Amino acid sequence: MTPLPAPDPLYLSGGRRIPVPAEIGRPLEQAQSALRAAGYTVRTTTVASRATPGTVIGQNPSGTALPGDTITLAVASGSISPPPPPPH
Repeated sequence: MTPLPAPDPLYLSGGRRIPVPAEIGRPLEQAQSALRAAGYTVRTTTVASRATPGTVIGQNPSGTALPGDTITLAVASGSISPPPPPPH
């Protein structure tokens, strides 16, 4: 049986957290570029919103994160679903 590799010291010591650029309100492409340039991985999720389509309306985490962490951006769809019909 092969032994497991040693844990990454970055995570054992807590690592050096760095500021995460605030991207809320920016177009998705600009936000992705800025976060990748800062050393983060970016994931997106589309959210029903009346904000301009393709605009970042949420970000997690914000503040600080470890280099290489994944930042999730919530991106506006530009519309919301109509409410369901009232019950009869």
